[in-house]
Amino acid sequence: STGATTDFDGNYLIKNLVPGKYTLRISYISFATQTITDVIVLADEVTKIDILMEPESATLEEVVVSAEAVRNNEASLLRQRQKAIAFSDAISAETISSSGAGDAAAAMTKVVGASVVGGKYVYIRGLGDRYSSTHLNGVELPTSDPDRKSFQLDLFPSALLDNIVTIKTFTPDKPGTFSGGLVDVTTKDIPSNAFVSLSSSASFNTATTGNDILLGSTYSNDWLGMDNGDRALPGAVKGLSLDQFPREINARRDPEAARQIDQIARAFSPEMLPSIQAAGINQSYSIAHGNRYDFGDNNSAFGYTASLSYSNSFKNYVDGSGGRYELIGVDYASTDALDTKKEFSSDQRGSHSVDWGGLLSLTASLKGSNKITFTAIRTQSGENQGRYLTGYWQDAPSATYRTQVNAYTDRGLVSYQLKGRHDFAKLNGAIIEWNASTNSNTQNQPDLRFFESQYTVREVGGLQDTVYQNPSSLYPRPIRFFRDLEEENQAIGADLTLPFELFGNSQKFKAGFNLQATDRVFRELRFDIYDGALSQRYTLFDGDDEGYFSNLGVINGDYEQPVVGTYMIRASSDRSNYDANQEVLAYYAMFDLRPLDRVNLIGGVRVEDASMFVISQDPDSPTGELKNQDFLPSVNLILNLTDEINLRFAYTNTIARPTFRELAPYTSFDFAGDNLFRGSSLVQRTLIKNLDGRFELYPASGEVLAFSVFYKWLENPIERVIDPTFGGGSSTLNETVQNVPTGRTYGFEVELRKNLGFISPSLNGFNLSTNFTLVNSEVDISDLEMLIIQSVQADASNTRPLLGQSPYIVNVDLSYNNPEWAYYTALSFNYFDDRLAKVTIGAAPDIYEKGYGSLNLVMGKDFGKNVSVKLTGRNLLDPFISEQATFKGIDYINYRYREGRTFGLSVKYQF
Repeated sequence: STGATTDFDGNYLIKNLVPGKYTLRISYISFATQTITDVIVLADEVTKIDILMEPESATLEEVVVSAEAVRNNEASLLRQRQKAIAFSDAISAETISSSGAGDAAAAMTKVVGASVVGGKYVYIRGLGDRYSSTHLNGVELPTSDPDRKSFQLDLFPSALLDNIVTIKTFTPDKPGTFSGGLVDVTTKDIPSNAFVSLSSSASFNTATTGNDILLGSTYSNDWLGMDNGDRALPGAVKGLSLDQFPREINARRDPEAARQIDQIARAFSPEMLPSIQAAGINQSYSIAHGNRYDFGDNNSAFGYTASLSYSNSFKNYVDGSGGRYELIGVDYASTDALDTKKEFSSDQRGSHSVDWGGLLSLTASLKGSNKITFTAIRTQSGENQGRYLTGYWQDAPSATYRTQVNAYTDRGLVSYQLKGRHDFAKLNGAIIEWNASTNSNTQNQPDLRFFESQYTVREVGGLQDTVYQNPSSLYPRPIRFFRDLEEENQAIGADLTLPFELFGNSQKFKAGFNLQATDRVFRELRFDIYDGALSQRYTLFDGDDEGYFSNLGVINGDYEQPVVGTYMIRASSDRSNYDANQEVLAYYAMFDLRPLDRVNLIGGVRVEDASMFVISQDPDSPTGELKNQDFLPSVNLILNLTDEINLRFAYTNTIARPTFRELAPYTSFDFAGDNLFRGSSLVQRTLIKNLDGRFELYPASGEVLAFSVFYKWLENPIERVIDPTFGGGSSTLNETVQNVPTGRTYGFEVELRKNLGFISPSLNGFNLSTNFTLVNSEVDISDLEMLIIQSVQADASNTRPLLGQSPYIVNVDLSYNNPEWAYYTALSFNYFDDRLAKVTIGAAPDIYEKGYGSLNLVMGKDFGKNVSVKLTGRNLLDPFISEQATFKGIDYINYRYREGRTFGLSVKYQF
């Protein structure tokens, strides 16, 4: 008489049991009844038992399972993966906890074929973020970086995670815009009991912590990851057109012009350049809370989970180096070296990042057959950057070139999701699922300050004299930039699942639709700094750059006979301001059929009608436009050879669209990265055909051996390329975007998760998890580009690797878990091989991001039921991070630096 009925997800809760030993009996029509003995229930604790039900046999015999054999959450997740209709990999909350991963991004390093870039962005099978998609509880997330497609997964603390599933083959009920993988982060649903989790961590970096680093201007609100207005566009210049900015020649004969030139100049902060500041200890904090309330006698409940996380971190390098090189248009065979355009003998860069995020999830489950969930997300990220480069420049060979950057960027994301699921038992078990979301993200670069100059050391009367200059014939004038981006996204969708009987087995038909609308507004203002009376006397400051820039406006205070220092002129172009929008209407139909007991066939088609527009504020500029209707078929075949072995085959069509920025046909300067980028109104989407096969063996609880092969054929793959034909190529990397005709990528993956107890019982606490991905990729170079290349290199290849594709990726994780001591440790190693980072149009060698290995160590100990302590060592090998081109055996470094080793301590308290 004591029990419960599960909801349609299989969740159940049996309440008000007296502590003791119980027998649990599970039954369902057409499934074999199971009995689990010796279930221990303790006072004030929830005992969690996960059960996988088996179809009933002809004899309808009862299955008896011991309680100890079903306590492994990882095993439960592997069972779900075994039954999934698409190729997938998954990580459970148990694995995330035992590995010591503090957030979703860190957990993703254990996924087969996954590599985490910058600690935030996930690449699947070595493919860039263009070929992946991120979802939260099944609903697609907008990126919090508007120039990328990937979501910052480090914003989800591990305390809120239930599991992370990576889907690697497309099915029609998923968006058609992923080819590498779809990452679906699932947060905890209605918790089984109330909980509060508090965690704090501190870490120091050997290259940063306690050192003086180079940062941009700092203001009072930076600890919140957002500018408080100190960097905002001064009110004195808002709305002023170019002809309303007076010049020095006007000020000489017009006191009112002198007053105005002074007012405008003094409205800007006098701090122009980055400065040396102390780097503190990296810190992070998070709090998570959840609870449930049961009501009625019909298995109804309400629950919530909430979290807030905050991190404050510093990065720095002072030993960086790099350069810019070109192949001059001569015969390839007779050229022994690249031409050095720039060579940086010193590259110093620092950053201070503040990230915080909040998540609230509310769920109501009614009668076990209706569930509605509301999720709210708010994230904020602010980064203060300083950079100082010195070295050689070909255009001024006798001087030392300098460039200095003072930059701040903040990004914000607000997302609201409402979703529901309803089970209609009287309609043969039909299920309706629906979702609606609205999202807003912003990117703000207020008062970015950039200054290029040079200095020359010369002999004067036997003494050395240093001359500082900023000749306008060589350098742009000192610049201050204001950039603002706002993006709004709304989406709505619904799915209907209809079970039916055929061939003596249960079958499913599923259909649905999804509508997404996105609007973006991008605005920028540029102000050039002019010299007045000081125009020929910069050298008098003896390299005191701040002294030079602090002489703002009329420096003698006399508007009748003004002496003008530095002042501002608006230099913006309407061409670089744009509005963009995208609408995607998708609808699909699919079948999940079991024509035979051990054969599962899933097939269908998804149709996506997409329109994309990017319109410049300059009416003479071209409009970027894409309008396509794509039919995306998908066929998945699963053969259950035995209860432990699956064979999977899949054929699917997917697409990859350009970003708004890539479709916007204007040129902008990335000051911190020292490159120009120009979008193209001609870029087209990429069409991808995918073939996949996988062998899966599940030998024991929590163990798997999988071998996968895949082939992808790409039509019009998108590349970012270096094009020396625009923007004054001698001073920067001039990047643009293009399509190449076709491309191919193929390879295989091997995954093993194995307990080492089979070697010796003394090794039962050790688990080995390893995976290896080997990929070959190539794209066909266009005929026009081949003509350019072959004009200097007759035997040049007509293919190159796919941009961003790593030839191989290795993940190895060796962990030890001792429940008796409440201790765990994990040693993990990740390596990705060299991947093409920048394509160079013409015969000049392409630039590759050099592969490197990352070694991390985690040791954790639980003290009682509430406290856990964790020690971490990250980036223990401290490899060089670099991009370089290689020409005739000589390496030409684009950039090269080390990040240092990081050692941390974290404490978590949960009750």
